[in-house]
Amino acid sequence: REPDQIEVLRRIHQEDLSVRQTQRIVQEVLARRDGSAPQGNGARPESRPLPVPPDFQRAEQGQVERLSSVLDAVLAGNGFSLAPMDAIVSEIEDSLEAAPEAAFASLASVGAEGNGGEGAERWIEWHMLRVARVVLWVARREGWDRDRRLRMGRCALLYDIGLRRVDPRLLSRQGPLSPAEHILVRRHVSYGEEVLQALPGIGPEAPQAARDHHERTDGSGYLAGVGRDRIAEAAQWIGLADAYVAMCERRPHREGFAPFRAMQVLQIEARRGVYPEPLFRAFLAALSRYPLGSAV
Repeated sequence: REPDQIEVLRRIHQEDLSVRQTQRIVQEVLARRDGSAPQGNGARPESRPLPVPPDFQRAEQGQVERLSSVLDAVLAGNGFSLAPMDAIVSEIEDSLEAAPEAAFASLASVGAEGNGGEGAERWIEWHMLRVARVVLWVARREGWDRDRRLRMGRCALLYDIGLRRVDPRLLSRQGPLSPAEHILVRRHVSYGEEVLQALPGIGPEAPQAARDHHERTDGSGYLAGVGRDRIAEAAQWIGLADAYVAMCERRPHREGFAPFRAMQVLQIEARRGVYPEPLFRAFLAALSRYPLGSAV
């Protein structure tokens, strides 16, 4: 029932629950509703990632290293060029065309410390690379032209650059953050907007995406708490992809959600007005509950 779903979802957000804790609460709610004892992990099937081909892993690692070099140069004030960004966007699109199963197997196995534990210091780049892949996949399915996809891809590869200015000890904390620490982490959206506004040739969409990607249609997001009419379009697409990938990721304080469970949470939130329904339907149509690269 939807009231039960909302109850569980609210606790997930308020208490930042792990997957195991969430499963236990779901079992308790079902048992209370049905008057029976919780059994196992529930009746729904789990999905699991298929193996990622080694050549795809190497290509992805190279993209992360090149993206990290771009971010290092930007934050050090050593210049910026669109060419490396556009090359990565083109490679992502080529991989989606040639090997979508590998692309989404990689997504399903994503961890906050990188692919298979590698590159822990570059998890921000790993995250943005996977968000870019999701956004570009949906954009292709929606029939966007090449120029529009390229601009969106650039935004997706840069929108979380502000996290590079946040104390990494806060981002790797296993326990809960204090209210003051939450404020410090949330400021990454302002840091990102400030950095991207200064980049030559990037256009207005990238800083807007950095500023608004945690805003939500119902006004429940941050920093400004604005509603849909004031959220930049690029930020709406990237914000939904960011939420999806973040739930699938393994984080220091929790394991990742199976992709189909992450999609379930987004569906509940879309029904409550957190995300625009048409945008969510586009994501669901492109990704499905069981994305490419998952065995069910």
